[in-house]
Amino acid sequence: MHMNMRGSLVVAFTLTFTSALLSSTAAAENAADNAVNAANAPLDAVMNAAAASGFSGVVLVGDETRVLYEKSLGLADRATGTPNSAALPWRWASVSKQVTAAIAAQLIDEGKLALDRSVADYLSAAQFPAKNARAITIRHLLQHTSGLPNPSAEDSPTNPIPLFYRRKVAAASIHSEPTRGFCAGLGKGAPGAAFEYNNCDYLVLGAVIEQLTGRRFAEVLAARISQPLKLASVKFVSENNAPEVVKGYEDASQPEPAVNLATYGASGALMGTPRDLLALDRALLGEGLLSRKSKEQFWAGNPKLGYVALGVWSFPATLKGCKGAVELIERRGAISGIQVRNIIAPKLSRALVVFTNRGDWEFGEIWQGKGFSYELLSAALCGAS
Repeated sequence: MHMNMRGSLVVAFTLTFTSALLSSTAAAENAADNAVNAANAPLDAVMNAAAASGFSGVVLVGDETRVLYEKSLGLADRATGTPNSAALPWRWASVSKQVTAAIAAQLIDEGKLALDRSVADYLSAAQFPAKNARAITIRHLLQHTSGLPNPSAEDSPTNPIPLFYRRKVAAASIHSEPTRGFCAGLGKGAPGAAFEYNNCDYLVLGAVIEQLTGRRFAEVLAARISQPLKLASVKFVSENNAPEVVKGYEDASQPEPAVNLATYGASGALMGTPRDLLALDRALLGEGLLSRKSKEQFWAGNPKLGYVALGVWSFPATLKGCKGAVELIERRGAISGIQVRNIIAPKLSRALVVFTNRGDWEFGEIWQGKGFSYELLSAALCGAS
């Protein structure tokens, strides 16, 4: 039924897109502020089609200096009737990894961390007792080629959320406990041998960052990201079962199963508003957060590994309305009933941020030339309708 629901969403989106485009364009042409609305008509068309297909969430587009488009649809909490908003704090899920990677890049620029140094150079055998710790590098962690155990693969026959993400954790040991425990267990392959997405990579990296700085990750995040960029909403969740305003849902009717966001640590425990995520992207488009050298190094996608870079994916995409391929920096996130897409187009100086609190919402694949992400990007970056 889950796959049928996704298929239905795709079909509904395709069928409604053309009619939504026509009605949106007509409304824009008749509006008093025609010049402004006409520029957003392609995005409005995509969002009208999404609304007709049951989209619940927020979409923002911006350039290096400002927000160009913002749209919210659906409910953040169906029980209370609270509407979704870009001003509410949402889970950033694995977009947290993009932020963790940015902190690692800063430490590299400062000469405190090196991509091809071993994890064992930063953590003692007691802190990280993996048998092959000496062979695992910081690059392996950032690129998901470490071969470490994967907590998301520990399926439960009675709960869709692995026990690893339902357990209670102490704020002081969010990274140190799994780094000396589960994440140091028997790996799934030799370091550097293959790509395998794995949250242990960033939990161990979080432990390295804490060891290097002598501060908890929440403090490092505040000092290096939240405070300098004035992102007041961006926080690291270290509480067990911290309350959330935006509730996740499996689909159009079912609430998500319980998850303890704090267990994700540096791999997924950040929260903040979509507006602040767009502000982070604007900082990344400039050079106030990362140096040009860092971005060149961290945003270099490897085609042999599916274009994975360091903390993000980087790939060329053919979009409707743009001449030639567009370089995209993409970071996805999903925890239970909430999904995120954060996409930067450096050469066009644009960024797209999407949050949805429907776990079954189908984004599609950009490279396939169809689907929600493709239509949004074509409208946001190329003005295509």
